[in-house]
Amino acid sequence: MVEKELKVLITREEYQKVMQMFSWDKNIVQENYYYVNPENIDFENTFRVRKIENKYKLQIKRTMKKDKSLHIKKEYECELETLPERISSDFLNEKLELKYEECTYSCVGSLKTDRKVMKTDAVELCLDKNYYLANVDYELEIEYQNSEPLDLIAELRDAGISFEKEISGKNTRFLKRYVEQQSKRLPFVVPEVCNYPFFTALLGILSAHGKEKGWLYSNYLLLWCYENTVEFPYWVDFKFGDENKMEELCPNITKKTVFRKDVLDKYESVIDFVKESIDGNQYLFVSYDPYYIEEYWTTLKMRRHIKHQCLVVGYNDSSGKVAIADFFAGKYRVIEIGYDVFEKCYKDFDLDESKVDADHCTNIELLSINEASDQIDYQRIINFLDDFINSKDETLYNGFLDENSADIYTGFKFLEKIGEYINGRTADKEYLDEKCFYIIERFVHIFFDRIEYLEIEGKELNELAGCTIKMSEKIMRNVLVYNVARKDTAIEKIINDYYELKEIIKIMVMKFNLQIKEKYDITFCNV
Repeated sequence: MVEKELKVLITREEYQKVMQMFSWDKNIVQENYYYVNPENIDFENTFRVRKIENKYKLQIKRTMKKDKSLHIKKEYECELETLPERISSDFLNEKLELKYEECTYSCVGSLKTDRKVMKTDAVELCLDKNYYLANVDYELEIEYQNSEPLDLIAELRDAGISFEKEISGKNTRFLKRYVEQQSKRLPFVVPEVCNYPFFTALLGILSAHGKEKGWLYSNYLLLWCYENTVEFPYWVDFKFGDENKMEELCPNITKKTVFRKDVLDKYESVIDFVKESIDGNQYLFVSYDPYYIEEYWTTLKMRRHIKHQCLVVGYNDSSGKVAIADFFAGKYRVIEIGYDVFEKCYKDFDLDESKVDADHCTNIELLSINEASDQIDYQRIINFLDDFINSKDETLYNGFLDENSADIYTGFKFLEKIGEYINGRTADKEYLDEKCFYIIERFVHIFFDRIEYLEIEGKELNELAGCTIKMSEKIMRNVLVYNVARKDTAIEKIINDYYELKEIIKIMVMKFNLQIKEKYDITFCNV
């Protein structure tokens, strides 16, 4: 069989846009397991076993033509009963009538795809979200048999999606990343929401394993802020549960606590402990002083000794570096730093006891993905919605927040408090903290996806959710403009747009609350 495909890599924002443009016929979860001859890795021709619904299919794709986004391949395939660790050339030659030289191909990993499919008579449009080797990317494919679907291509071009760029297929992208990552690196991606370091770390781990939906849609719902919006650096976020009860907070993650003093007693250096933990597929959430990491600071003039937490996701003995995730110059990402730099950051934290203002900061949290299934906690969603509408905080215990509960606003009162914050700050032409607008923007994006994932039907609800996304993004743009120039025109737009946005959010939340209770027959329960 000859396969014709137009492929293009797209951004997460373009993925969201295309997802809303079409009515999709079905959703498919598929996993590609890639096989290589270690002595001669073939980046051009695909050798994989594809798994869909516990059925396995061996597939060989040989490139016939490649021109920018156009890929034409000759495809050979056969059914398999199980997933093999190795495949011999004799097996390939017999089953697929090919002529491979004698060798053995070994499985080196997998790529999981969440695929949305729309079919017409002669065309199949596939929208893919791919998870592989600590990476997530987004891809759009048009499969066709005869002539190119020019009308569909034009429609996508009008939406900003161009098929003019040259692109590597999944096989090539996977294998290139595989070769690059021969050092020990646990799967991790920069997640959809980057807020409090611990919860950002959890979502990044879950997302890299394709198990983020249950956590994402069961949480990221109840918004909170402090009454005094300028006293604390950390004053606005989503409400989460107790970090000390991981089995309740996030069932897909197993947590083990190790005392820093025990590491000092047992290991010659913290690097030895890092390598042992990573080799055991355990991420390390650890407190450190990032003073010595240049990438951490927007400017070196800002450099000072502080307490912070990072997630260690890997190491490379050949380069003598550890890979850590944190907010570097304000942007959450993974960087590599030398063993000596990391050890100094770790030790300097311990030297200054004044930095320790919470018990968990004296410990190292080892985090690992477990076998629990990715499930939605419908009761938690219902309770969060009730808290949101009634401006309460009765669903989850969180020691840090609950000690200051009298000073915290949630839900509808949160929305009103942010409005007061905007009015007060702009009246004196003071800087607007972008964190609160970022949190609201992430809230409405996740809300939109939650509606689709839980299959809550209703044109009006979808339109409201779509409207909140556009308005939150517009407000964020105007906040950035205001913070640079402090112009009155930007102030007026922010105030007016935010007033409209908060009222639409209230309507959206109440409609969603009614429809999810009706669909799943669940009511508020004080757990």
